[in-house]
Amino acid sequence: MTVRYRPVRFPAVIRCMAALAELIPEAKSLSSVDKLRLIQLLAEELASDESSDIKADHSYAAWSPDSAFNAADVMLQALATTYRLPAAHCVLA
Repeated sequence: MTVRYRPVRFPAVIRCMAALAELIPEAKSLSSVDKLRLIQLLAEELASDESSDIKADHSYAAWSPDSAFNAADVMLQALATTYRLPAAHCVLA
């Protein structure tokens, strides 16, 4: 079985890359303050483009490992097994 590949052209991608090639030197010539403004503008643009449930100016609960005692115990047991330590060396205080 012979597989033939047809060349694929991406004119939109090529135009986008050409525009980007023109924008990069312009962005590099900006002052630090203007670069930060550009970053903020682009980040806001990306955030508005995303269809996400995360909203600006809202707070969200996040999991933290600071109370993950069972996970810590598993990790300590794995270390004890790997380095052949006695179990007494791996006790959570």
